Amino acid sequence: MSLNKKSFFAAIVFAALFLGVMFFVCAPVISNIKNVGIEILRQRQKIVDYDRRISKTREFGAFARREKSALGKLGGVFVDSQMPLDFINSLEAAARDTEVEIKLSSSLSQSGLASAAGWPSISIEGEITGQIPGILRFVKKIENSPYLVEIKSFDIEAIESAAKSANEDQLADWSDSGKAHILMEAYAKSQ
Repeated sequence: MSLNKKSFFAAIVFAALFLGVMFFVCAPVISNIKNVGIEILRQRQKIVDYDRRISKTREFGAFARREKSALGKLGGVFVDSQMPLDFINSLEAAARDTEVEIKLSSSLSQSGLASAAGWPSISIEGEITGQIPGILRFVKKIENSPYLVEIKSFDIEAIESAAKSANEDQLADWSDSGKAHILMEAYAKSQ
């Protein structure tokens, strides 16, 4: 074999070895370096998120210390699910104030979690009778009560008097009488 062919053969062997080392050793190392860099960026982003959460937690802690009395009052907007007497008394007081009569269902159904908010609640049904404007004022009082209450359904209808009289004044009173069915969901304190 001539010297020219030997040097050409050696150059091809070294080129093949060089390309093999580049392909089988350097390419995976470069790929691993790239993956490690991406993972470092993810970890840095997590650290930034955790730092932001810690900062917000500290800010809330300071806010809670400043507004301790206001946050204490906030607990009063939730109904006691075990003994909701205060809430029932407030419904009865609102009925008296608006001159309507309310009959609450004998059982209060408790749901573990309110569907939308993910918070414990109790459901209360009631039948309301009286003058239609009074019934509407009663519903307004419920909405403005100090408790977190959601009215799930409300149906109202005028009721007819069994004894119709010829007097038009009594007929006018008859036309304002109504009865309503209400379903309320009151958010409760978590146990």
